[in-house]
Amino acid sequence: MSGLVKVTAIVRPYRLEAVKTAVAKLGVGGLTVTDVRGRGHGPGAASPFAGDPVVAFHLYSQIEVAVSHALAEDVASAIVTAARTGQSGDGMVFMEALVDALRVRTEERGPAAI
Repeated sequence: MSGLVKVTAIVRPYRLEAVKTAVAKLGVGGLTVTDVRGRGHGPGAASPFAGDPVVAFHLYSQIEVAVSHALAEDVASAIVTAARTGQSGDGMVFMEALVDALRVRTEERGPAAI
């Protein structure tokens, strides 16, 4: 086991800058951001299409960052604090163990790769 964790967060797009700043303050420089659509357990706006209800998917920002196991909880907490508005739809944070990481340019592995 390499001691790495991938933290994936789904947040409101307008909270993205605050989340990036909070993660950077922890000394974490590399992250990936993707625009995604989805919905959670909250009430979704359904509108009829051809007689069937259609559930609206909302635009979110997905942030992925690989960190050492020691930093994972701090990163997750920073994301939650920066992303929270207190309203339904604030998002989710997932953490999963990574088997390994390999930097393509240098072939460094594990924590040295991130």
